[in-house]
Amino acid sequence: MRRICQALVFLLCSAQVALAWSWRDAAGNAHAPQFPLLVVVWSAWCKPCEAELAAVAKWRKAHPEAPLLLLAADAPEAAKAALARTPMAAPLGFADDEALRELRVQVVPTTILLDANGNIVRRVEGRGDWSAHAWEDELAALSPPAPNP
Repeated sequence: MRRICQALVFLLCSAQVALAWSWRDAAGNAHAPQFPLLVVVWSAWCKPCEAELAAVAKWRKAHPEAPLLLLAADAPEAAKAALARTPMAAPLGFADDEALRELRVQVVPTTILLDANGNIVRRVEGRGDWSAHAWEDELAALSPPAPNP
């Protein structure tokens, strides 16, 4: 019986559970994330986040098709003002405390890669590598194959 309990505990602890979180747009509408997804959690008051957003903006120009969400841990007005200094073509979302807890965000900036089932595949706390080829392999592995013509 003891071995059965140990095996059950092991299985329960090692199983990946998809996260259940949502983000809000500037109008306050809730959205369920579409996966796979690369999420950059940031804040307007965070100085390292300014540099991170500049690096993400440069990376985004080379990867406009990448599933990216800029998730602000701020009020919409503050986040929009901060993002105006570093414009980029990516959805801007707003996280409440529940979403930040679910994503296990403890510091900003934090970048989280979620697979097609919403499981966390990779997490980078603090400044990340946004060089030209960063995230390409991970995103390619998570994306469905392109249909044959």
